[in-house]
Amino acid sequence: MRDTQAGKAAWINFTASYEVIPKVSVGLNGYYFKQLSDDEVNGHRLADSREKVLGIGPGVFWKVGDGDGVWFNTYRETEVENRARNDYVVQVRYAHTF
Repeated sequence: MRDTQAGKAAWINFTASYEVIPKVSVGLNGYYFKQLSDDEVNGHRLADSREKVLGIGPGVFWKVGDGDGVWFNTYRETEVENRARNDYVVQVRYAHTF
């Protein structure tokens, strides 16, 4: 039987934007993820298993109305260690306040 435990990790999401026309903002956004401790398999530390990634890219926010918004963000991952690299990530999100 195999018992696995992922290492502890921390991450941060960030954004900076500027309103270019009323209700539409453009800017830079991203995320940074770093694994702080090694993974473990059957109680033994798995050396060199710590992940790290920085994703950064442009984004657009549209305030559709009161309580409604749409985000369109793209990311390119860099500083990737011990994980698969996504060359290009696209994220679209809609939020509605009830």
